[in-house]
Amino acid sequence: MNTYPVLTFTCPADQLIRLATVLQSGFYVTAAEGDSLISLLKALPGFSEAYIAKEIQTVFLNGDALDDLQTPLSGSDATIALAGAMPGLAGAIVRKGSPWGALRKTKTITTAEHSGGPVSVLIKLFNTVAVDRGPGLLTGSVRINAGDLIHFLELRPSLLASLTGLALNGSPVAPERLSEAISGFNQINVKAGQP
Repeated sequence: MNTYPVLTFTCPADQLIRLATVLQSGFYVTAAEGDSLISLLKALPGFSEAYIAKEIQTVFLNGDALDDLQTPLSGSDATIALAGAMPGLAGAIVRKGSPWGALRKTKTITTAEHSGGPVSVLIKLFNTVAVDRGPGLLTGSVRINAGDLIHFLELRPSLLASLTGLALNGSPVAPERLSEAISGFNQINVKAGQP
């Protein structure tokens, strides 16, 4: 089983919301092939069935807009993008259950025999879903690409400055040395605390 380095820090609540938008690049979970999308989502902290039904209006699985959350995962990896209602005609077309859904260009998802093997799932959160659920995920710990975090924080120096008590695997890291400290890793676990 792979182990990933753990980056911990303390972050004020208002800055944690800003940091949660890093999850647009995605975080990783592992599922079993054949698991339904809805069962995967309900296993995430804060993703109750009511929240999923009411607040998640746009779902993409491997680039295709999706209406049926009972769709099983297949293959060794998958990418899921989740968002609240998106504006305009394009948003209306990709919204789950939309009467304009027939205008989408989609592939037919076939159900084949599933081995039940592990599926690495990259979950990307956008707009209201990132704001609503991102802080809770970050305080619970999420696995993200180290390069995504480096790039994200380089563009937001005031956000980086607001992170205190930075530590990598328990060893303190100065904010100005964070990029160097994590650049050698592909993925890291991020766990935020609040003052």
